[in-house]
Amino acid sequence: EAAVAHIQAERSTLFRAAAENLPAGADVTEHAIDSYWDLLHSVPFQAFGELEDAGRTDPAIHALLAPAQAEFDRAQAGDHFLKILHAGAGPRFQASRDLARFMLEGLARTTLTYDGDGRRERLLTLIKRATHMLNRKGDVQDLWPD
Repeated sequence: EAAVAHIQAERSTLFRAAAENLPAGADVTEHAIDSYWDLLHSVPFQAFGELEDAGRTDPAIHALLAPAQAEFDRAQAGDHFLKILHAGAGPRFQASRDLARFMLEGLARTTLTYDGDGRRERLLTLIKRATHMLNRKGDVQDLWPD
């Protein structure tokens, strides 16, 4: 229980710091995605991911993680994440945040067995374009230009 609280506190601190470090003139959406991608490779986020994996088969771990997962999910929709991902409110904007978050989390946990760097960069670009499109800062044709 103490380990979960400690890891969650570290994740929250890193998340808030990322939200507050938007460079002047930066694209807010791209900064959010790049920042979260970096966070997913930090020790606290990786440790929490390992605990989530264990919690899928261990009900006791799952129960210990549930409050921290709910807290983090709420933070993503709250002020901290809105500073990172300038999207607004409503179901479409929540879907935009969720799409970016869950695609990044899945990509961070996967093993790309061939052309890893190229595939990863294409997917990160696609996530950014889709998020822009859902935030009405891009067109559907921008998703995969020929």
